[in-house]
Amino acid sequence: MATAHAKTDRRTGARPPLALTVHQPWATLIVAGLKPYEWRTWEAPAWAQGQCVVIHASRIDPKAYALDSMIIQIECDLDAHGGEGLVVEPALRLLRDAAAVRHGKLHHGRDPLPRGAGLGTVTLGVPASKFALRSQGKVRAADHHCQVRDRKTGRPRALYGWPMRSPTRWDVPVPARGAQGFWTWPHEVPAETEMADG
Repeated sequence: MATAHAKTDRRTGARPPLALTVHQPWATLIVAGLKPYEWRTWEAPAWAQGQCVVIHASRIDPKAYALDSMIIQIECDLDAHGGEGLVVEPALRLLRDAAAVRHGKLHHGRDPLPRGAGLGTVTLGVPASKFALRSQGKVRAADHHCQVRDRKTGRPRALYGWPMRSPTRWDVPVPARGAQGFWTWPHEVPAETEMADG
């Protein structure tokens, strides 16, 4: 993970925003205000908390079968009267549209899950462990999309929920290459942004 701070521009005194690469469909759900936590196995450093962060979608394309599986699992969570933070119904609509595009059943313009680009910004809140959030009633024990297992032992790993506050979604994604951990966003942040509905 990256640990360097973004350097301040000597001419303007402004500090370029941090960026965080997130796989799809989670990146789009975050900037749409439909996924209030990003789950990581490490706690965001104090210097990043409260900062404006560009959400960058990785180049990895989620396959149709993977989206189908996510939709089924989220529907099961909904039937179980739970969920760890997704705004379920609009999130399901977006995922169904994205799956339909990949199944070749929907052709209504641009892909709802752009990749290899910055999608918008959030303000990073103070992370908390999944266990702390669960004790506060904000997540459930079985929430499927905040679980990671150790590849060697198969046991659940400790996860931290990073609050994704005040999401904004850019009208047009800005192409960029991603990186691991926090990195410095190399472009100007679009002046015109679309406030997320969530």
